[in-house]
Amino acid sequence: MQPLRQKLAKFALHHLVQNGIIALFIAVASLARLKGLTIGTVIVFGLPPLYAALCTRARFSRKTRLVAWSFLCAIGVGAIVTPVLQRIPNLVPAHPELGPSDFLMILWYGTVYLIWLTGVMPLYVFVGNLRAHKRGLPIQINPAICYLGLFTFGLWWFAWLSLGLRVILWKLGFLQAGEIFGLV
Repeated sequence: MQPLRQKLAKFALHHLVQNGIIALFIAVASLARLKGLTIGTVIVFGLPPLYAALCTRARFSRKTRLVAWSFLCAIGVGAIVTPVLQRIPNLVPAHPELGPSDFLMILWYGTVYLIWLTGVMPLYVFVGNLRAHKRGLPIQINPAICYLGLFTFGLWWFAWLSLGLRVILWKLGFLQAGEIFGLV
């Protein structure tokens, strides 16, 4: 039998994930109402949370479940953070008929998805394969490919942190146009 603390933590985790998925579903439904439901919308907004939910089952390894729960919790945090993000004046919906909370939830999901796709998953896949190779276990990806993937991952994040972050700060009004490239 689980102690009360574990039961409460599990309940809070499930509640957070449910709220996030519901908020994401409502935002995507609003987007689909305006733009039409396409197969791309279903793939981008439906498959990753569904796959993550499937990976939380007990038959998967502990690390896989941790990555899946982290992804789902990050989506859930969007339901909490969205009202706070509405206070930033330069974050306005791209489509005037899309509400600010729906726009920000879609923006939050896109950010979480991009971070997981380009940050967490390469580390999880490549480092996991390198560890398995070091232990003499069967591997799915050649170690040379893993090192090349980690190098590419490092270059991508270096470029993102050096330029992408500055562009976002400029777009939000925290930097002048010349400060992006260090000209001012």
